[in-house]
Amino acid sequence: MAHLLFVSIPLSGHLNPTIAVASACARRARGGAEAPADAIAAVYDGAGAGAGAGAGAPPPEPLVAGAIASVRFAGLSTVRARVEAAGLDFVDLGLPSPSEAERIEARMRMTTQRGRKAMREGTPFFADLEEAMAAPLIEAIRSGGARGTTHIVADFLSLAGHDAAEVLGLPLALLHQSPLGIALTAAGYGKYNLPSHVPNEFPKPQPERLTLVHRAINPILKRTFAATAARMLQPKRDRVRAELGLPKAQSMLGAGPGVKEQCHLVSGTFDLEVVRELPPNWHLTGPHMNGPAPSKAAAGGNGAAAAPGDAAIMGFLQEALEAGEPVVYVATGTLAQPNQRQVAALASAMRAVGGARFVWSLPQPCHALLPEGFGDWAAAGRRALVVAWAPQPAVLSHPATRLFVTHGGLNSIWEGLTGGLPLLVLPFFADQPMNAQHIANKGLGSQLDPWKLKGPAVARALTDLLADSGVAGRAAELGGRLRAQPGTEVAADALEGFARRTAAAAAAV
Repeated sequence: MAHLLFVSIPLSGHLNPTIAVASACARRARGGAEAPADAIAAVYDGAGAGAGAGAGAPPPEPLVAGAIASVRFAGLSTVRARVEAAGLDFVDLGLPSPSEAERIEARMRMTTQRGRKAMREGTPFFADLEEAMAAPLIEAIRSGGARGTTHIVADFLSLAGHDAAEVLGLPLALLHQSPLGIALTAAGYGKYNLPSHVPNEFPKPQPERLTLVHRAINPILKRTFAATAARMLQPKRDRVRAELGLPKAQSMLGAGPGVKEQCHLVSGTFDLEVVRELPPNWHLTGPHMNGPAPSKAAAGGNGAAAAPGDAAIMGFLQEALEAGEPVVYVATGTLAQPNQRQVAALASAMRAVGGARFVWSLPQPCHALLPEGFGDWAAAGRRALVVAWAPQPAVLSHPATRLFVTHGGLNSIWEGLTGGLPLLVLPFFADQPMNAQHIANKGLGSQLDPWKLKGPAVARALTDLLADSGVAGRAAELGGRLRAQPGTEVAADALEGFARRTAAAAAAV
């Protein structure tokens, strides 16, 4: 029987999907239901949404009832409330010192900027978190609140989880919340991206249709990116690992040579990716989300469950539905805060698009950037509702919502697609340009450069997408398949199989 310890860094884009998979595993430990067998089979045989490792690829292991005995979740003290709210047992790793916290915060801010300088200065942020979390994590497993752990399941950027598995000789499963190409390269499997038909995705993502020149040079570009990115993180990682008595890392974000049993679960499907061979024990499970959004038909007029405080938003959506007017939902995530020019361009576009209404989730500090007169226009005729936060899955699944304007974070991409919506992507940083290119490649929406944003261009893109039945049909069809193949449950099933296969190694430890 496996005792799983989940680990995540305190960023929502990594914490939330890790909590979702941990919750699915905890239900298994309590005797809850598994994913439907036909949905699991479809993922692994490459059918349906093409989420599997390829046609004919077998599951990691046969389904095994009761392979998971317990689930705990380790993280810094700042995430305790969110983990415990999901009903999970929390293992507190404490907090960084004030000076460490200041450095981590400064580098995290750099990761939200664009450009090579920002990437170079911000990337060590992940090794800073590794340094803050690794020693307390190892101690918790040896003699603290995580005693008895047999397997570590870590968000792939939670490098402390990699280190703990190596120090203690435990099997390690990694949850990848990134495009497949980045996941493979960062984990040391970049050769699987090298086939010439696979586009290069960094620093400027290529379209899926490649010219002969692109096919000729993109293997060189991929190797160059892998080497460049590794140099940004490797020195700090090597110092942290040396303090733990570990050898230098063999890849930028991969597990060390002492981790003998590994499993890699990617939050995604080949619906957005170019098909390629995957390494052994790698699987695209479908998105790691807190349960699939209901279909718009199943949602009736109310969408997914919303908190009582969200009544104003749900009422606004219901009014639009009854008026027969489509709603555009606009949100740029938890880290990207639009500047004044970007806010002005979005506000101008909203006023220019007739016959539509808008729900705009805009961080509170940015409300002061709204153009003069926008509030009066929004209130007149109930054209727009600006809020500091919105229950995103509930808004996206409401039958009035017809289009999602997003920054392109992977969680938001999958939430929008699971809701069956076309996307207009404004990619700010990190993997967002890759996600935006994938959406454009597959005809599921379009993209605009947020750093060159102008109101008329946004208005044209909104108008075109609202009128494009082809894009809407493709998005709706994909949404139905994603809802039928619950990626979080498939990931939990894969972890059960991994636990059974590695039970002997875990018991030996």
